[in-house]
Amino acid sequence: MLRLFFCVSLFLAFVSCARVEGCMDPIAKNFDPEADKNCCCQYYQLRFDIDHSIDTFGTDFSLLNFYSDAAAAAYQIKSSALLISDISLVKADGTAFYISDSILTTQQNGSSSWLRDDFIYLKPGTFISNIGAFIHYGDYSKVRFLVGLSGVAAQSDGAVLNSSHPLSSSNAFYNSVNGSYRSGRWEIIKNVTDTTVYELSDTVWVELDYPLSCRDGFDTAVPLGFNYSTLMQDVVFATDDSLTVLQKFKNNIRHAFYIQ
Repeated sequence: MLRLFFCVSLFLAFVSCARVEGCMDPIAKNFDPEADKNCCCQYYQLRFDIDHSIDTFGTDFSLLNFYSDAAAAAYQIKSSALLISDISLVKADGTAFYISDSILTTQQNGSSSWLRDDFIYLKPGTFISNIGAFIHYGDYSKVRFLVGLSGVAAQSDGAVLNSSHPLSSSNAFYNSVNGSYRSGRWEIIKNVTDTTVYELSDTVWVELDYPLSCRDGFDTAVPLGFNYSTLMQDVVFATDDSLTVLQKFKNNIRHAFYIQ
C-alpha cells in the first residue's frame, strides 16, 4: 500500500511539473495563457494586396499584351520585376514603424548581419505579398518603402541565400558578376522581334498617403497598386536609348504606385 501511494505521488508530481509548451506572448495570434514554455509564436501580418493596372481606370495589366508608348508605337512587356525593401507605416508625427521579422545574412566580405526581412519581389501575377509580423497597433497616415536596397542589405551575398528569397542569386535582382543588386528589371519587346533588357540600379523612395488603423486580432492590408502606363510615361522606344529609358523609368516609378 505504501509503495502504491509513493508511485501515485511520484506520478502526480511529474504531471504537475511537466511544462506546457506554447506561445507566451499576449499579442501573438496563437497566445496560450496556460503555456509556461515559450514556443512557436505566430503574429498578425502586414501585407500588400497588389493591383497591376495599365491605366488610371484600373484596367488589368497583362504581360505580352500590346500597348502604346508616347509616340503611339506598339510595344510589349515580356517581364517586369521590382525589388522593394525598407517597408514601414508612418504615423502623423512622422514616426515610422517596421515589421519584426529578421534574417541572418552573409555579407560579401564574409561577415554576418541580421537584417529586417521585409524584401518583396513585385512582378505581374503577384497579387498578395505577406511582408512580415507587424505588432505596432495604432493609427497611421502613410506607407513608405524603397524600390531597391540600401545600406547593409545592398552588400548581401545572394549566393548563400535560399533560392526562394528575393535577394537570392537565383532571382532577377542579384548581379553575380559584380555582387550588386538591381532595383528593377524589364524585358521590352519593340517591333515584335526586338527585345531589350533594361536594368535599373538606382534606388527610389516611395511614400503614399494612406490613413489606416492597425488593430490586435487582424492582419493589416495595404491595397497597393502599380500603373504600368505611368511607368512608361514619355518613353519613346524608337528614339530613346537605354540610359534615357532607365532615367524616365526612375522618374516615373514613384508616381506609378498608388493606393487602390
